Amino acid sequence: MFQLNPFHLLHASLLHFLMLQGALIFGYLIGQQLYKRRQLTLLQQLQQLQRRIDQLRKSRLPIIDPDNLPGSDRLTEILGITDPVERILLMTGIRTFAHLSRQTPGTIQRILTNNGPLMHPYDPATWPDQARLANDGQWGELRAWQGRMRRGLAETDRTQTTLSS
Repeated sequence: MFQLNPFHLLHASLLHFLMLQGALIFGYLIGQQLYKRRQLTLLQQLQQLQRRIDQLRKSRLPIIDPDNLPGSDRLTEILGITDPVERILLMTGIRTFAHLSRQTPGTIQRILTNNGPLMHPYDPATWPDQARLANDGQWGELRAWQGRMRRGLAETDRTQTTLSS
C-alpha cells in the first residue's frame, strides 16, 4: 500500500527542505511581480492626479497684474492684504478702495474662503475702514492707524479717535 508520509524514506527530511525552499522562491517571485505591477499602477495614478492638479491650478486664478489693470487701486496698501489676496479681490470685481469700503468684513471673508486655499486665515475686519480712509485721501491718518495696529494696539483705539473727532 502507498504511504502518504515519506519519512520512512532515507532522505525524506532533505526532500521536505527542498520543497519548502522551492515554495519560498516561487512565492517570492510571484510577490515581486505583484509588487511591481502595483507600483506601476500607483505611479500612473499619481501622474494622472498631478496632471489634474496642474490643470486646476491653471484654470483657477489667472495671473492679474494690478499695476496694469485700468481703473483699479493698489489694494495692498491696506494692512493685511497681500498679493494673493489682492488677486482674489480683483478677480471677484473688487478693484478700488471705494468698492472695498462698501463691503462688510463677512462678505470679504466669504470671498476669500470661496476663492482659494490660503496659507492662513485673514481677518478683514478693518479692511473696509482702511479702504474708506484711502479712498478719501487721508493717507496720514491711515498710516498712523496702521502703525498702531502693527504695534498691537486695539482696534477700538481707532474707533474712539474717529468718534471723538
